[in-house]
Amino acid sequence: MAPWRDGTICFDEHQVMNWHPAKFFTDVELKTPYALLLLNQSLNESAYKRVVGRGMLLQPSAEGDLLIIPASMITCGDGGANQLYDIFQRQQNDPLRRFPDAIVGDLDSLRDDVRDFFQDAGRTQIVRVPDQDSTDFTKALRWLKEHGKRNSEDRVDVVVFGCLGGRVDQGFSIVHHLFKAVSDAELLTGDIYLLSEQSLSFVLEKGRNLIHGLAPGANHIFQESVGIIPVRGPAVISTKGLEWDVKDWKTELGGQLSTSNHIKADVVEIEASDRMLFTIELANVLCTKPH
Repeated sequence: MAPWRDGTICFDEHQVMNWHPAKFFTDVELKTPYALLLLNQSLNESAYKRVVGRGMLLQPSAEGDLLIIPASMITCGDGGANQLYDIFQRQQNDPLRRFPDAIVGDLDSLRDDVRDFFQDAGRTQIVRVPDQDSTDFTKALRWLKEHGKRNSEDRVDVVVFGCLGGRVDQGFSIVHHLFKAVSDAELLTGDIYLLSEQSLSFVLEKGRNLIHGLAPGANHIFQESVGIIPVRGPAVISTKGLEWDVKDWKTELGGQLSTSNHIKADVVEIEASDRMLFTIELANVLCTKPH
């Protein structure tokens, strides 16, 4: 793929990245397993319940019982276990209640009562990683990369539950870690997505991106608002399928920025000269704070 020059993007038409962000909420068969990573921030409970049980989809078994299609693994980054524990206390009889496979981090944020609860249940590994040169986010990603695969050839997508509406520095840190993860083979084998209070976000690849299943209202997953954010610096984008499409459009923080655009097609095409943050608004039923 050639670099862009003079505001024009030059692409190899055969280099296309296909995205299916709605897959975590529906009964579509997944070719790539996925794991959940819970950070020590307010948890979007509505989206979590939908994703942990694949939209609470119940599949009949040969015996006639109903089986939940689950996430392959759940990991808490240190105090992320506190968030899950609090949900457990409110939903003790919930059939989707599932213990995490591991709690990973330096464990300085893990409450004593939470540690005792998961330790006594005997279903969760508690893994202390004292390294102060890495965050609980990266420690948990490394653990997932090592333990989340059935074999060495497996890719595993990661859905991160975090918060962008609290402290500004923590919000920037989450976005930083999304970009770090897609650039570091030590942290990730598949794709990574962020589910925050009102949005699902992920990092578009440089080149041509096709994002499928975005029709507002379909399956009660997404609403119409999207943003395309040039986190790494000035970039050029072209889009198809949005209300305000652009062609060879320069975008940068402090300059032109594509926010609050609207989905107008089930498949949106975005060509970009660099990796970009793509974010789409969740349906009200999946939001922490409906609007």
